Amino acid sequence: MILFMYLSTCSMYVHIFILYIITSNILLFFSDYLSVSILRYKTHVFLLLLHCFTMQITCGYFCYTCSFDTPIVQLFPLSTLHFDIFLLCSFVLPVFIVTVIMLSFKNVIHHWIEKGVITCVLSVLIIYAGSVMTFFGSNFFLWSFPEDIEYNYVSIAVPSLIWLALCFFMMACILARDKFYRKHMQSYFFWCTRRGLLLLVLIGAFDSLTGLTGMYATPHVPQVLQSALVATGPVWTYILALVIFPSSQTRLHPLLFVVLALICGGVVLALLPQVLDTNSGKSYFSAPWTIIYLLATVLFPLYNVLQGRFINDFEGACDEFTLRMIMLTVETFIQLFLTIGYFPVDFSPFFGSSSSAAESWRNFVASLDWIGSSKRTAGFLLLHVFGFWIRHVAFAYLNGISPTLASVANLLSQPINTFFLLVIPSWNVYGSTLDYRFTLGCFLCLLFAMLLYTWWHVRHAPGTKRFTGHEHEDGEEMEDTKKFYSKQIVAAIGDEPLEEFDALDLDVEKHIPSRHFMLH
Repeated sequence: MILFMYLSTCSMYVHIFILYIITSNILLFFSDYLSVSILRYKTHVFLLLLHCFTMQITCGYFCYTCSFDTPIVQLFPLSTLHFDIFLLCSFVLPVFIVTVIMLSFKNVIHHWIEKGVITCVLSVLIIYAGSVMTFFGSNFFLWSFPEDIEYNYVSIAVPSLIWLALCFFMMACILARDKFYRKHMQSYFFWCTRRGLLLLVLIGAFDSLTGLTGMYATPHVPQVLQSALVATGPVWTYILALVIFPSSQTRLHPLLFVVLALICGGVVLALLPQVLDTNSGKSYFSAPWTIIYLLATVLFPLYNVLQGRFINDFEGACDEFTLRMIMLTVETFIQLFLTIGYFPVDFSPFFGSSSSAAESWRNFVASLDWIGSSKRTAGFLLLHVFGFWIRHVAFAYLNGISPTLASVANLLSQPINTFFLLVIPSWNVYGSTLDYRFTLGCFLCLLFAMLLYTWWHVRHAPGTKRFTGHEHEDGEEMEDTKKFYSKQIVAAIGDEPLEEFDALDLDVEKHIPSRHFMLH
């Protein structure tokens, strides 16, 4: 019986992975054809189609495998083949709508892409969808375990392994595209310098620490308070960016203090019901775990700032999508390596859930057995993993523009998460104390803080000048750009003088050394 459950669960994973591979490759070809004939920006079209379809497959498969008792599943046939056909057919309409819009407004969209508006809008939408999937997927995943199984370490080890597999898969698609379609191999090891390795190690380390502190503290922190604490991300991002990445920030503005006051008000309103709840026999609120979760919310902005610094330092080494996927692949590998080293934390005092290494290992094996035998838990895990992964890809794009903008985009999702808990109390799976007045007040504070911060960022942040269309009044940035490209040209062709030649002479290689063409 156990073997049968393992095989059925493995078949589910293999099924969704094969479906993912087939559809992503079809979309890769389709986006190349579409972009060449319409926009000539295959990366943006590919990201739009692939991520929308990934979210659709994940959510649909999650509903199909994990919610047999809900009315939604009654719309789906019991046959897995019919379910796949239903998903594929339902995807035709969104693709058709996107294609019609691109054909009708191709000049406007071309202009928006050059300004970066399309990239920002798509990234924000993907971050919103991924944040909702991650927020509820992780909470439902941890809640679905029985009380006699300690699950903490498996909740960070297994997702890290799946994330690395997804990154390797995307890198394989990039290599296949460059070799067979573009017939031009890029530089994939541009990061192998002291600065590049240091930044990637720090990015992977802070990413792993964010997962470690967040996953262990999540069961002990109310979901409403989680949303409020994550909403403090823009504050930490602004402070850290001033130190690590100052060129992406402007001077301090008095309006930021109003935003800070609104965010603090949301945190206080989320905290009050937990502190005032003296009737229940067991207090759900825990001050130490809340501080640990707050540490996770500080580490993630640091991760974003370091990503923005890496992208800014190595911009132009390869195309945008390849640059970000290489960064995510290397830092995910470092994250997985460090996560394996975090195993002793699981049986450490206070932080861990086991008393010894042997007990921790037994809990780890028992958690894997439970995931393999419970389709509901496996579905929650897939929801969390895919949501977090597409969220990371979108963050990689926004961090290249401005880490503060990425933090603002993350803030956009938090009032919506709080609103979901307000209108659907049954999703409050841990039974934390909820009060309609306090929850609504928290939602309004975070909503106004988000709107005010977004307005300020669009008008004043330097990272948005590249896509708002504002021209620079002075020539300082133009001079910096000239100096930058002058250094790049000197580094490429060296200091040796070039031989004069007739402009009509097309045999350029006899005048310029061949090593100058190796860069292309």
